Amino acid sequence: MSATDLETLQAIEKNGVAHTVYWCHWPKMKLAESPYAVVTESELPCPFFNNVFSANAPTAEAETVIDDLIGRFRSQNLPCFWWSGPVNHDEQTTRILETRGFSKAFEAAAMALNLKDLLASNPSPAETLEVTSRSQLADWTRTCTAAFEFDNNLSLWWHDLFTSIPHGGSSPLRHYLAWVDGEPVATASAFVEGGVVGLASVGVRPEYRRRGIGSAITLAALNNARKLGCRLGVLFSSTMAESMYKGLGFRQYGTGHCYSWSPEETGQQA
Repeated sequence: MSATDLETLQAIEKNGVAHTVYWCHWPKMKLAESPYAVVTESELPCPFFNNVFSANAPTAEAETVIDDLIGRFRSQNLPCFWWSGPVNHDEQTTRILETRGFSKAFEAAAMALNLKDLLASNPSPAETLEVTSRSQLADWTRTCTAAFEFDNNLSLWWHDLFTSIPHGGSSPLRHYLAWVDGEPVATASAFVEGGVVGLASVGVRPEYRRRGIGSAITLAALNNARKLGCRLGVLFSSTMAESMYKGLGFRQYGTGHCYSWSPEETGQQA
């Protein structure tokens, strides 16, 4: 791996972690203190809000550190995510997590694009705008939860989260919404920090997919970030979306791994 590739991987991971940490402006989430990892926690039974990122424990103390990091969630029977990579992916940590009842939730391609190579906007039936009002933000949360098919509880928390934390203006977080014939159909978020823009929540309602809308809203968010002075676009992609991002010029630099634990799964195993 070249020094440039490593720097890109570091930028991908740093932006992704910073974006989730930004959610701690929401009163239901907080950033926990730890010398070994970035930890966000809540009292909500949803792993999206209970996370361990970028853990770096001394090898000889790995089990003790891991038990301490996940113990805050297990003691309250709260499901959680443990994120590994893309910079470092420790097989020893993976084995320890598995013995503690964690299972692999998914893998995501860590991708990046130099924004000087950004393509022009693609033709699309959708009109894309940046979310600036509370009514637009309500449309954004409703469309996002429909695109990702969240259940009722997560949909309510998602709405509460994003209507509670700052966005637009001088904040690092921006939201985008795509419309077709007056109907909101797709979403994207952009988190801007240190000349890097990270994309997340890029989703299209199922009945509007395969019309170029996902590409269009992605390009709109990236073009706006470039105007704000960003030089690099980064994201973690699902398997389903990889071909779309590669078509826009993104390159995969590594892989992020997500492991999950929940009291329900532990009970089923027992």
